Amino acid sequence: MKKLLIISNMFLLLVILGGCSKGEKGDTGTPGANGTNGSANVTAYAYTATPSNWTWNSSNYYWVATASNSAITSSVVSSGNVSLFVSWDNTYWSACPYEYFDGTTNEMYSYYYNVGNIFFTIGATNGSALTLPSEVYYKLVVIPSSARMTGSNNINWHDWSQVAPLITKTVELH
Repeated sequence: MKKLLIISNMFLLLVILGGCSKGEKGDTGTPGANGTNGSANVTAYAYTATPSNWTWNSSNYYWVATASNSAITSSVVSSGNVSLFVSWDNTYWSACPYEYFDGTTNEMYSYYYNVGNIFFTIGATNGSALTLPSEVYYKLVVIPSSARMTGSNNINWHDWSQVAPLITKTVELH
């Protein structure tokens, strides 16, 4: 009797589950707030350097200006990214390092950083001391490792046209 009960329950279960079928496929939903290639926590820090901000580094033959930035953490230094863009009119941006020929000298606009600091540099490729421009505009983009991993792996972080749409906020540095 017990065997018959088990067999009949199995048969009943087979009939119930065998009658199930998938429904029709629904429409594809719209992408989320950040879209397919969205990114999070990408901040641009704007900095304007005037001649009073620069110090001549006579051992390395370049001008240097320094700004503190708490967003450059040890995590960013080890696994994130820091990109710098330069402009002379605050409209058109070029990735650093950037080399510019002024008619007589090749000028190199570059940078380096460590935890908490960004160092902007201007030097001549021939080692001469340049006449500093009246203003140089910089946009420092700090990309934490988490932002690099949220659908933005195909971003060229040194191309302003690709980076600018990902910036979630801009902060003025002084």
